[in-house]
Amino acid sequence: MKLTLHSLILASVTMAAAALTVNPAAAQTKVNVPFKFVAAGKNCPAGTYSVQTGNLGNSIKLSGPTGSFTWIVRPADPLTQDEQASLKFDRVGQTYLLRSVQLHAQVTSRLDKKYMQAPSAPLIARNE
Repeated sequence: MKLTLHSLILASVTMAAAALTVNPAAAQTKVNVPFKFVAAGKNCPAGTYSVQTGNLGNSIKLSGPTGSFTWIVRPADPLTQDEQASLKFDRVGQTYLLRSVQLHAQVTSRLDKKYMQAPSAPLIARNE
């Protein structure tokens, strides 16, 4: 059977794309948030949220009852063996603002800095 240059290139591109694809479900964990909060300017209800790596591993995706959010990440101190993910929140009056999301050794930058006037001690929701 003869291989054409076109089929060789197509096979190479397909293999390269498959090698770059990361299975997001492989690095997924659930976090229970016992209060409603604001993330990226959107109101999110209390409930169970899924935290997983993005498609290329350079982002974190937070999914819940009202939709999903994706943020670029940077290296962080790894979580303890008991924890796989944590969400940190700041409280302003009666409102909780999502401060950061950490999954293993990756964390978002401060997500609520445009809403915060003074630094505060964060509240943390961790995986169960």
